[in-house]
Amino acid sequence: MDDELLQILSKILLLSGEITNEEWQFFLKGAIVLDRTKQPPNPAPLWIKEEAWDNVTGLSEISPFEGLVS
Repeated sequence: MDDELLQILSKILLLSGEITNEEWQFFLKGAIVLDRTKQPPNPAPLWIKEEAWDNVTGLSEISPFEGLVS
């Protein structure tokens, strides 16, 4: 039931414009980084894992979150 509820609510949010398809796809998949040389350096590699940093920098490329990482 929880999966069905998530699908219904996400569809409502998408159709109402509360979230964009780009935001929804990020939520589902996370960031896909093909070239880490273009990322800003991880400021705390001892406690921010590489995959988490990929997601933070990827999120910063989505409209409402632009500038999250500079």
